[in-house]
Amino acid sequence: MHVIIGVCVHLPDENGTETERILYPRLLAMNLDQPEAQLYFGHQNKTSCSECKWRKGRSAHRRAQILTGSTINRMYDIALDTTTTDDIQRDAKEKLQQYGFNWSRRCLLTKTCDKLLTRIPGKDEVYPCADKRDRLHALMGFICRTVTDTLNLLPLSGATRILLDQRLTDVAARGGLRDPVTKRSYRIQTSMFHDANVTTVNRVSTLFFLPHVFGHLAQLIPQQERTDVLGLVVQAQMLIIACRGKRSYTENELEIIYDDGYVRFFRHAERIHERNFNRKYNKQLGKHNKNPKKHRAPKPFKRKSRYSRT
Repeated sequence: MHVIIGVCVHLPDENGTETERILYPRLLAMNLDQPEAQLYFGHQNKTSCSECKWRKGRSAHRRAQILTGSTINRMYDIALDTTTTDDIQRDAKEKLQQYGFNWSRRCLLTKTCDKLLTRIPGKDEVYPCADKRDRLHALMGFICRTVTDTLNLLPLSGATRILLDQRLTDVAARGGLRDPVTKRSYRIQTSMFHDANVTTVNRVSTLFFLPHVFGHLAQLIPQQERTDVLGLVVQAQMLIIACRGKRSYTENELEIIYDDGYVRFFRHAERIHERNFNRKYNKQLGKHNKNPKKHRAPKPFKRKSRYSRT
């Protein structure tokens, strides 16, 4: 004899006859942005993930290890247990930080709604089928935001930025580029350097306008930045085209687009970031050498702490 927990209802079957059924409530995936997930799921910062561990160091050629829900829950129990010795409790807190979780902000989903979670057989997830990202937020928005932030680091004058924005508006207003499905022209975009209050669909449209805005020779872009800017845009377009599922890809093609493509994408972005930092550093260093009392010495590059909360 066993007890069934559920909701008893009477629903019509295929023949229209009312049949007694028992419905079992389930909690499905929640579509959240990273800032929301950081708040609700107790992530340490915006680089944290409930699927894989933080990696020590930076390398696009290494894959992180998969997190297990039983390990994270056990660490939380130890870190928040006041009867545990200080040494063991400290080790649990540090281990949670190392894995990318904030020990003082635990998500109670697995404790209060454990029976409602849908678990996949053979997988021990931290938040079973609850903390997921769709391709809109996980890939498209992130890639477009990275491109916009990188373009803002280019040494462009105010007049050049205005000219590029005018070109962007003009390219979209001509109506030459249309959606292949709806046959409608894309929306007119006003700026390639700002994405505040802009939907991801418009960001993607701006991304595909950029080659037409820059032109074949991209003469408005400084020569030392030209190759990396064009390479950044090309890799971003490849990633977004592949994730739309318009056709099937082989395993080798996916490795070239995603595995190798991610490396090339961030390689171009890092080179632009490095040159931007060197320009600011050399400028501040020149001011400091001329007048040390008035201008402080520039600080050398320092990587952010892996345990930072920002």
